[in-house]
Amino acid sequence: MKLVIVESPSKAKKIRELLGPGYRVAASMGHVRDLPPKGALAVAFKDGKVLPTYELLEKSSRAVSELSARFPRSPRRPRSCCSPPTPLARERPSPGT
Repeated sequence: MKLVIVESPSKAKKIRELLGPGYRVAASMGHVRDLPPKGALAVAFKDGKVLPTYELLEKSSRAVSELSARFPRSPRRPRSCCSPPTPLARERPSPGT
């Protein structure tokens, strides 16, 4: 079974409906990680790839602990992804246009 984690419970509900069986969908209740604070090196470059360094946000530690307890670790390597922009964001013109 594959696990998909999104930020909001409403997104989780809709995505669960779209994906159907074979997927477990959960909400993290917001961002759980971010780039380090100003002054810290946040990215590295290796073999032409950008490798960001993320830190767990203190405010999200409870949500991460709960998700970790609910879903056992998978032997497969997890993959990260970003959600697509909202329709409103896609319709807005770029700054300076």
